[in-house]
Amino acid sequence: MLTIGNIYHIIGGELKDAHNAKTNEIDDFETIYKFVKNKKTAYFSPNKETWARELGRNKNALDGNDLVDRQNEEIGLIITERYISDLKFSVPQIIVEDSVQAFKKLAIIKTRIFEGLADNGVAIINNDTLYAGYLVDKARENTNNVLTYSIKKDSNADLTVDNIKYNKGNIELLVNDHKNEEDIYQLNTISEGMVSNTLASMLILKSLNLPIKKDLLKNFKPFSKILALKEIQTKSHKLTLLDDTHNASLPAMINAIRAFNSQTKFYTGHKIIALGKISDLGHKSSETHLQLVEELESCNADYILCKDPELRQVVNKVRNKNITWYPNKELLINDLRYLCNEDSLTLLKSSVTGTDFPEIAKSLPNILKLNDVEFDFDNLFEKLSKVGKSYIRVNNDTGQIIEEFNSDMSQTIEGMGPLIYYLKAVDEKLENRTINMKSWPTNNSKTGYVEGREIDTYTLLKNMTNSPHPSEIYELANELFENRSNRKKYINHLIKNLRLSSSIATNLTGRFRSRDRQSYTVKDLYQIYKHYKYDLFRFNNSFILGLKYKSGFIRGEKETIIFTSYQDPKSNFNKF
Repeated sequence: MLTIGNIYHIIGGELKDAHNAKTNEIDDFETIYKFVKNKKTAYFSPNKETWARELGRNKNALDGNDLVDRQNEEIGLIITERYISDLKFSVPQIIVEDSVQAFKKLAIIKTRIFEGLADNGVAIINNDTLYAGYLVDKARENTNNVLTYSIKKDSNADLTVDNIKYNKGNIELLVNDHKNEEDIYQLNTISEGMVSNTLASMLILKSLNLPIKKDLLKNFKPFSKILALKEIQTKSHKLTLLDDTHNASLPAMINAIRAFNSQTKFYTGHKIIALGKISDLGHKSSETHLQLVEELESCNADYILCKDPELRQVVNKVRNKNITWYPNKELLINDLRYLCNEDSLTLLKSSVTGTDFPEIAKSLPNILKLNDVEFDFDNLFEKLSKVGKSYIRVNNDTGQIIEEFNSDMSQTIEGMGPLIYYLKAVDEKLENRTINMKSWPTNNSKTGYVEGREIDTYTLLKNMTNSPHPSEIYELANELFENRSNRKKYINHLIKNLRLSSSIATNLTGRFRSRDRQSYTVKDLYQIYKHYKYDLFRFNNSFILGLKYKSGFIRGEKETIIFTSYQDPKSNFNKF
């Protein structure tokens, strides 16, 4: 247990407002203020500049001092680079030059725990950790009784696992204590990490000369969100969720994927992995997440669903897998409703903070229990297009909806990029001028879209209204936006002002890509219609988006049809 005085001795700096508090105990350190709940907790206040420079923290994030409630008495210690002078209550503060370095000093260490051992005390150490040798050496400075354990058969640890057999929902271990004693134990979990924890517990019992009771291990149950297998009964079938959203690091993420792999042979339905990000990685976030690529490429999943910006690069790198990135939790849940079929297995894994992925894990069981979708498809996106077929009829004079069909299920598999850029041109009153097309990835001499081709901006605008070629979309976007950041800013502004779905534009052209999930609804189109109903029809009496499955607007004399996901809308709506 550390005291405020111990902490001050370790990290240095200037101790203020401690009075008689140097002996106060601190047993928790938090860098997120909302988790500071009592006087045994120290708050490491993230300095805006230092944490951005050293840890890659968002430069726009608030300074840690600004988050401190000045009326809160329940804080044990504040470690900060700038003294907080306006607290209502006297709270001990250690003022340091660099809070990141202070954090590291405190962490280097942890080996001080061995100083509390008596000469006949026992230190039990995981031999599979990165600094196991260092830990063993530090422990031996205080005791000769150092025991190690490992899940690797060829390790020289005191207790190892010679064999791990994965059954459905449990593990059988062949444990060797290197004294010619082997025994088989059943563990009620599928986590390799829990195998390590079990070995540590066994060594503790052996050190205390206590028996290892197999029945207790067999009946052991992990916490609810630690690789917990949950069987769900829907209206038509059973499925299984493997929930591990309690926390995440790279090793924990890999452990979860491998645990999933060990179970897939026991299930006949879809094998699905759904991932959220690993939080609190700072400037190492990109590098760390990319280490998942190889693991995902070799996993047993039929479908991989990823959320959070940090995983988008992973999705783009993974090869030979049905892998998709999702812009929001609603769309991901929507697709899981169609993928979680009879006897399916779905892994849910993410950090618990910095992502709304745990909300998916929390709400998904009840959503699936009420699920009544039909699993009659070979291709998910074909099915979603057919399910998403919808329309509304609008009176041209009043703008009121006359009739709706399937609007609650309305969805697309494409984005509305061409429509968004058209609206931007309308907003800015884009002038007509002749331009030469640039080199775009979709240019093709057979279609006439080649670098250097002359085209005027009005022609580009007109073509946006009728399923335009991707090169035309690239060209118009290039005319309207200085860079990707400006384009994203405009799209976010449009989404907010018109109250549109956040998934309307995942990629630039709006084209369907299985790796970039995007979608909009007939209600999104209706919102746009209400604000732009005259501008939409400057060139034609229709505005059509999409290739195979089309969405958009068709204006008649008295009514306008707004629709999503029709293969031949003009024939379908000819009677109107």
